[in-house]
Amino acid sequence: MKARTFAIAGLVALFGIIGMSMAINKIDVPETVKTAFSQKYPEARQVEWEMEEADEYEAEFKLKGVEMSANFKKDGTWLGTETEIDEDDLPKVVKDGITSNFPGYDIEEAELSEKPDGVLVYEVEMENEKEDIELKAVFSLNGKLIKKEIGEEEGDKVEDDN
Repeated sequence: MKARTFAIAGLVALFGIIGMSMAINKIDVPETVKTAFSQKYPEARQVEWEMEEADEYEAEFKLKGVEMSANFKKDGTWLGTETEIDEDDLPKVVKDGITSNFPGYDIEEAELSEKPDGVLVYEVEMENEKEDIELKAVFSLNGKLIKKEIGEEEGDKVEDDN
């Protein structure tokens, strides 16, 4: 009886995995986007595509063991790339900016974001468990707070500190 239960559970898990991979593969990424991506990141591995908006695609991938994501318009125009970094790799000026602007917040995730105009910024997701608040902040390379978003996914409040 146990063997049969395990066999059924195994089949359910297998079909679930197959179903998930089919859903991911159903995204019809235009050739212009695939070509632009492969030209920009020829050594990318483990590429998974998501549709961000009607005409924007995001590739999540690994490059030399580092997790990254890049966004492209439907016509293949590169919109930007985010590279995950460890909290320890944030520059001291950015950490100081976090401490002075957001006391009591813990860093959950950090990324170095590159835009087509060459601008690099740090995007940091934080939370304050005492107040049950999530926050996303963008800092310049010199630690200046550029923008912050406070709240949950829906109804976020966006403040531009420029």
